[in-house]
Amino acid sequence: MSKADHPAIVFEAIPHGWRSRALIAKGTWPDTCGAMFPLVLEKWRTIVVLLKSGIWPLDDGGRRTCGFCHLYYDDACCMGCPVGHPACTGTPYHSYYKALERNDRAAALDAAERELAFLEGLPCGEKA
Repeated sequence: MSKADHPAIVFEAIPHGWRSRALIAKGTWPDTCGAMFPLVLEKWRTIVVLLKSGIWPLDDGGRRTCGFCHLYYDDACCMGCPVGHPACTGTPYHSYYKALERNDRAAALDAAERELAFLEGLPCGEKA
């Protein structure tokens, strides 16, 4: 199936609890790493933009909004995931989650920017 045959995934922040937002993904996920990679990056670009615009707190949606998780997550095994860390342990993602728990928007923005940079450095895309 070509990229044109796939409806785009759209990320959106919706109300979630009292004074909170959650990121959701709408659409159909592609079924290859190369097609998924731009969506993985788009998720974190969206989070950075939302945080910079003052949206806080922002639940990133976890596995529900991660393209790689849609392809590789199986009981936290993540076999074959380009991230290379089961359940993203040891990546900036966990710093984002901890900043969210501490209600530290500045630390969350820093972690989101680091997560985006980390993901941009992965060997994915055309050759994956």
